[in-house]
Amino acid sequence: SVGPEVLLGEPPTCACDLWALGCLCHEALVGAPPFAAPTQFMLMDAVLAAADDPAAHPRARPDGMSEAGADLVAALLVQPPSARLGAEQAGRQPTSQHSCSLAPER
Repeated sequence: SVGPEVLLGEPPTCACDLWALGCLCHEALVGAPPFAAPTQFMLMDAVLAAADDPAAHPRARPDGMSEAGADLVAALLVQPPSARLGAEQAGRQPTSQHSCSLAPER
């Protein structure tokens, strides 16, 4: 899925890839994309609504998703783009320090 900032006409950045990774993680964990709609326009609307309020879309945090999975997806599907997990320039924790990381401790 395209990041909401791109839908609003902002130039794409690496943070767009983090949004897309969040969508892929959601689909891998649940078996369905986080946003679905019968038309492209309605899909874009759903993405923008969830960007403003993550609870706005019923599939953003489905029942049955593990706490760690939900935490990972929520950390990637967040606005503003600079606050996404992995967007270290904004002072967020590096991905290797996230609770779901398998990276060895330093």
